[in-house]
Amino acid sequence: MASVWGELKRRNVVRVVVAYAIVSWLILQLTDVLMPLLSLPEWVGRFVFLLLVVGFLLALFVSWAYELTPEGLKKEKDIDRSESITHITGRKLDFMIIGMLVVALGYFAVDKFVLDPSRDAELVQTTTEAVTEQAIASGKSEIPDKSIAVLPFANRSSEQENAQFFADGIHDDLLTLLANLGSLKVISRTSVMEYRDTNKNMKTIGEELGVATILEGGVQRAGNQVRINVQLIDAGADVHIWAKTYDRTLSAETIFAIQSEIAASIAEQLEAALSPEDREILNKRPTRNLEAYNAYLMAGQFFERSGYSDLWQAESYFLKAIELDFDYAAAHTSLVRTYNQLADTGAITLTELKEKARPIAERAIALDDQSGEAWAALASFRFFTDGEGAEETFRKALALSPKNSTVLASYAEYLRKEGRYEEAIPYIEQGLAIDPLATDHLFELGRANMFTARFDDALAAFAKIRVLSPTNPQGYYGASGVYFTLGDYANGVVLQEQAVRLDPDDPETMSFMVWNYLDLGDEQLALEWLNRAMATGPGQALPMATEAVFKTHSGEFEQAATIARTALQNKVDNRWGAHTILLRVLRDAALRSGDYSETLGWYRQLMPDLFAEHVEITQINAQDAVNLALLLSKAGEQDQANRLLNAVRAFDDSTFGSYFYNGPRGIENVHALAIAGRTEEAIDAFRVAADNRFRVGWEWYTELDPNMESLRGDPRYPAMIAEIKADMAEQLKQLREKQAQVAN
Repeated sequence: MASVWGELKRRNVVRVVVAYAIVSWLILQLTDVLMPLLSLPEWVGRFVFLLLVVGFLLALFVSWAYELTPEGLKKEKDIDRSESITHITGRKLDFMIIGMLVVALGYFAVDKFVLDPSRDAELVQTTTEAVTEQAIASGKSEIPDKSIAVLPFANRSSEQENAQFFADGIHDDLLTLLANLGSLKVISRTSVMEYRDTNKNMKTIGEELGVATILEGGVQRAGNQVRINVQLIDAGADVHIWAKTYDRTLSAETIFAIQSEIAASIAEQLEAALSPEDREILNKRPTRNLEAYNAYLMAGQFFERSGYSDLWQAESYFLKAIELDFDYAAAHTSLVRTYNQLADTGAITLTELKEKARPIAERAIALDDQSGEAWAALASFRFFTDGEGAEETFRKALALSPKNSTVLASYAEYLRKEGRYEEAIPYIEQGLAIDPLATDHLFELGRANMFTARFDDALAAFAKIRVLSPTNPQGYYGASGVYFTLGDYANGVVLQEQAVRLDPDDPETMSFMVWNYLDLGDEQLALEWLNRAMATGPGQALPMATEAVFKTHSGEFEQAATIARTALQNKVDNRWGAHTILLRVLRDAALRSGDYSETLGWYRQLMPDLFAEHVEITQINAQDAVNLALLLSKAGEQDQANRLLNAVRAFDDSTFGSYFYNGPRGIENVHALAIAGRTEEAIDAFRVAADNRFRVGWEWYTELDPNMESLRGDPRYPAMIAEIKADMAEQLKQLREKQAQVAN
């Protein structure tokens, strides 16, 4: 072997191979650049690669069999070893290789640090344009004449007191005022904010947003004086229609009067008839207290940012506005929305929501019972608390404000959370027609599509969020949910980790990371994430439930039961199915001890509907039903147990075989069959679940779940568990590779 290698080096075969590899790489890079420029077909690239492979074999043969001499190529066997000049040729090849390496490294540096950023920028631009492609396509042919986009107002004040929030707040109020005029189509805030400091011309903006006219303007505040200048532009022709400058003494009355004048002038210029109701809206003065108005504007800017700390700041300023003017209806409505958002993110409990928001919501309606946003805020409050009257209240909000983006988004979210996904999508689409770049609408669209197994559409919606708002965690954890649904942990975990980096105060996403690493078999990382979640959200529902799950995985069953009991005694909210997890931990403890009374008491308190004579199974309570059925069976209440099992097996859902096979709602049919002793059917159902990528919480719902006890003696069951476990081990390796790529 050593003699062969020595001969390869003496004949310069090794040097030829190295030189050929470098030249081939450069040729392939050049081909990759020239093909799109010359519009060459894809087969050209494949043909070049094939030629290089053939050339390599030829070069290998020639360098071995022949030697380059001053008289030309000669067969190596015909040359006397004492006359060979391969050592001289080798030095020339060395210099050639060094030169080609310099060229290759130079090209690599240019490509990496000059061309790559420009390509990335082009990719972002292309994707951004794709976000508005649908609006552009429909807008070119069907742009309503009475449609307008109000671009963010410029802050033209040199005084420190007049921060950008004042200009943004006036802009927001004008948008709300225009949107309440029934005859106009007004693009909502989220979409127009994308055009702050834009270099795009009015025609392009009009096409992207699907509007015929655009209003732009600026605000200048100096002492007790304010100047607001606006100009209305025909987007199609990019020409001015109307312009005006308002110089007034600063007061709340002045600001609202200017906004009303602007709105009336726009309606006049667009020949939009104003109804008596519209004129009443224009004559309204939300507050006459300038300090209250300033606090309201500041609160609104914090609310739009939506982070944990931002929402608390918003609450503080809205409370200040109400303290200064107790009759400020809009401040009351916005404060209810803030509390709803805090509850939805888990920052406050439902008990706190009831205490804080109920009187504010009732006062908002009493102050302005014609406000669609006030009714929508009340509807969301009712949905989050006891659900009583939420649907009726949302209908009232829609009747008053059918084109209000906030109202549409709230109702779509309600429908989606109720499991009425197909009903939600038309309202989301209506919202996107008004607010085509709104990330909250896109998030709801992604969720609804995920739950109806339109996975590509869901990923596309979440990808648009990441392009439009790279610092918004919704685009990342939304997409991660799709990947977990598909059993793809490598992509899912990377995205979810990015969501945590963007929102480091969210203990619930950290709790999901605990589940991820338990599923992947990395208990140490699961523990690290659990510690972060518990430190960030001590006493919160999902971190506590997740801690109980971790203790169960670790075999610390008594500690798990203690955590579950403490959480329920503390009346934690049912965040992300926390009650289902906590009750399951106590049920397992009861099955081990044989004392069922305590856990049955908790089920009767928290899940009373499951004890009815005719049980209605939903996507939300199916897992609770099978868990309770096993407990009732052991406690001797077989008739009620059978009713629950029969109801679960009869539960028919259009997404049961797609989304709901992966996660806590896909395995309950297997559980119901296993508890009923129908082993063959249960094994077959488990096979279907495993083939449909059932992975989320796989060990929690199989090896650690007493519901599966009857299957453990069947050799097919451990074989399927081994398949899933091997797949998760492979996915952990893939995740490590992706994480290394992201780190680099």
